[in-house]
Amino acid sequence: MCRLLGVSKQAYYKHEDHLMKRLALESFVVEFVNDVRRKDPGIGGNKLWLMYKQCFGEEETLHDFGHVPVANPRRQYDFTFTNTGRVPAVILNATPSCHCTFVEFSKEVVMPGKQGTVTVIFDGNEQPAGHFNKSVRARFNSEHLHNLRIKGVMEGE
Repeated sequence: MCRLLGVSKQAYYKHEDHLMKRLALESFVVEFVNDVRRKDPGIGGNKLWLMYKQCFGEEETLHDFGHVPVANPRRQYDFTFTNTGRVPAVILNATPSCHCTFVEFSKEVVMPGKQGTVTVIFDGNEQPAGHFNKSVRARFNSEHLHNLRIKGVMEGE
C-alpha cells in the first residue's frame, strides 16, 4: 500500500501516529469545553481558559536542588501531577532545555483523580561552578505546555 501512495512505511506510520495524537488532543479539549458549557452555557473564552488552567494544574513547577557538590553532581527529582479533569491525560513529550538535563516519563494514560510523574535528571558533570536554572517543557494531550524548572548552585572544586 505504501508503494501505491509513494511513501515509506515509516512516513506512513509517523503521519498516522501524529494524526491520532492530534485527534486525541482535540477530543480532550472539546470534551472539557462541552462539559463546562453544559453547566454554564454563557461562559466566555477567557474564563474557560482560566478554568482549564486551574483544572490541569499550575503552569510552572520549580524544584531547588540547593548546593550540588562536584563529587556527586547528579540529581533527580520527580514532578508529580494529579489529573483533576474528567478525561484521561497522557504525556505526549517532554523536552529539556539543555544537554545536561534528561527526562523520563510514563506514556501510560493517567485517569481522572490519579497521579502521574515526570522525572527530571540533572547531570552537572560538565557544568561550571555557579548557579544553574534549567527547564523541561512537558506537553500533555492538551494545547497547554507545562514548564518544569530545576535550579541550584554547582559548587567549585
